[in-house]
Amino acid sequence: MSGQACEEKQVLTNKQTETSENDSEEGSRHEDQMALEESSVMVRLGPNSVDMTEEELEAAFSQLSLAFRCDQYTLCQRLEMEEHARDNAEDNLKLEVERGMEVLETLKGMCLDIKRAGLLQHLELSLNIIGGTIGRISKTAEVLGAVHQEAKVSRAVELMVAHVENLKGHHVRNSIELEEMKKQMEKSSRERHVCEQREETEAIEKLEKDLQKPQLRRRISTNIIAKQIQRQKVKESEAILSSVTSEISEEIKSTTKKPDHTDDCQMNRGLTFP
Repeated sequence: MSGQACEEKQVLTNKQTETSENDSEEGSRHEDQMALEESSVMVRLGPNSVDMTEEELEAAFSQLSLAFRCDQYTLCQRLEMEEHARDNAEDNLKLEVERGMEVLETLKGMCLDIKRAGLLQHLELSLNIIGGTIGRISKTAEVLGAVHQEAKVSRAVELMVAHVENLKGHHVRNSIELEEMKKQMEKSSRERHVCEQREETEAIEKLEKDLQKPQLRRRISTNIIAKQIQRQKVKESEAILSSVTSEISEEIKSTTKKPDHTDDCQMNRGLTFP
């Protein structure tokens, strides 16, 4: 009996040390999670946050986009860590239930009283129920965490949608202003074109009126006469040049056809004067 009591005490001390270690690990993990949540943008922009101005909304949108980009790099790693922590918690809980069942079996051998045996049977049933509900508890905790995360992200999505709506409003206003500017530019270009056409017609009419004046007519007539005289002089000079060239060519031809009597003269002179 004393040996069994010592074994029970050792089992209880081991369970206490393991539970204290698990509690310390869970406490440190909970502190880290709380520190992350305190510095998280999602918490500061949660469902209970107040309405924001357009500048604050734009700043919050930039912060959220930066936070989502940063979270994408560590998402797989954090998911693996959380799954590992969940599996460890389930395994530890199952191990505790198994150890409780072992202690319960030892107590059954020690307790021969019917009343105590009934209590141990109820305790065994409770441990079996706890062991069966471990998986359901973990699944329910996952669903609850997903709902909490959705509640945090819903405000962020709402802010993003509001920022997109503001951007759409700016785009519509800018497009309307652009269309108005186009219309004004087209109107001004049409008016400028009409003014230019009017100025051209006025200039043409003025020129026609000036051409109809006698002074301009005299100038035009004198210019025409001067051009005609110049053309006539050019024609006369060309005729003179052609006549001169023809005479020169005839003289050249006559000189080439005339016979040479210089030798006959020398022979006659030789005969007469030996």
